[in-house]
Amino acid sequence: MGTAKLKVAGIDAYSTTGTFFLDEVPGHFRNRQIILLHERCGYTFSFTAERKAFPSTVAVFETMMKTVRLLPRVRSDREKGEDHFYKARSLAAKGQSDAALAEYRAAARLIPDAALVHAGIAQLLEAKGHIKEATRSLREAVRLRPDLAQLRFILGNLLSFQEHRTEAIAEYREALRLDPGHVAAQFNLANSLVHLGKNAEAREAWQKVLQMGDEVLAKEAQKRLNQIRQ
Repeated sequence: MGTAKLKVAGIDAYSTTGTFFLDEVPGHFRNRQIILLHERCGYTFSFTAERKAFPSTVAVFETMMKTVRLLPRVRSDREKGEDHFYKARSLAAKGQSDAALAEYRAAARLIPDAALVHAGIAQLLEAKGHIKEATRSLREAVRLRPDLAQLRFILGNLLSFQEHRTEAIAEYREALRLDPGHVAAQFNLANSLVHLGKNAEAREAWQKVLQMGDEVLAKEAQKRLNQIRQ
């Protein structure tokens, strides 16, 4: 739950577990030295006490509320970073790209190990035409999560756009290794092979597109196969 501070009749106690141990307890708490604190959508309380001290937990709660002041828990950098991340996604969905980019960058400073934050930055930079910067951000995303086929596919697209065909092919092949059903990666792999003059490999890649169940891409793949054969 993080570190919280509980102040009881002027006595401070600290805990990282949610259980507070007080060495000195005000008179009406003398029979109970352990106070349990639970967090759910902010702070709520659950207290127990000796029967002879309090007739019911309701009475405990009412008495505690008169003397207990809970100070806000210090939020971690990860929590703050996640707030920036979700705000960035919301702003991006509304078309507010500059504000979204600022939020993504704030998130990256707080949670630099979050691959999707770097991917979000890359997406916005690409849309602005900053392809090299976008590629750097996406490379970092891939470094953090090399197991995500979609990140590999997008990196392949950025590399292909910059005519780095050999690197792009490597990324498409890795995307397909991770997700053999990624038809867009298969289609773009074939395209990149054609650009390198590797027509035999390209034909094999187009044939696989025909078998993957995407009617639109299959139609385009067949057209390109016919062009190669001519």
